[in-house]
Amino acid sequence: MEVRRFVPGRRVVPVLVVAAGLAFLFSSAFGTGAQAGSGITFGHAVVVDHQRVTGEPSLTVSPTLNTAGSHDIYVSAPWGFSTTTSYVWKSEDGGQTFHLVGDEAPPEGKPAMTCAGGGDSSIVNDNSGNLYFADLQGLTDVSDSVS
Repeated sequence: MEVRRFVPGRRVVPVLVVAAGLAFLFSSAFGTGAQAGSGITFGHAVVVDHQRVTGEPSLTVSPTLNTAGSHDIYVSAPWGFSTTTSYVWKSEDGGQTFHLVGDEAPPEGKPAMTCAGGGDSSIVNDNSGNLYFADLQGLTDVSDSVS
C-alpha cells in the first residue's frame, strides 16, 4: 500500500483562486456590463484568504447594491471534517478584496448559530438580499442560518 503525504494547500489554493476568479466574473456581470458579442473576459485572480486553505467553495452574489455601489459577494468553504470548521468571506468592493465574516465574534468565521460543520457548506442570496448558509457536520447533521 502506498502512503501519500498530505501537502497543505497543494489542491486547495487553486480552488480558492478559481472561486476568486468566479467572484470577479460575477461582480463584473452586475457592474458596467460587456457589449453584446464581446465574449467572456476575466480579470486578475484574487485569493480569498491567504491563511485558511479550504476547498469546495460556494459563491453567491447579492442582488442589491451596497453603499459603495457594488454587489456584495459571499464565498463559503469547508475546512474539513477533522477541524469541524467552515468559513464565510465577504467582498464589498466587487470581488477585489474579501474579509472573514464573523471573525469579530465566533472563532469559526461563520454565523455563531450554526453547528460545528466542516463538511459541504453552501451559501446563497434570495432576491431580497437575505443570506442563507448551510453546513454539514461530519455526516451527522446539517444546520442552517439566515441573515
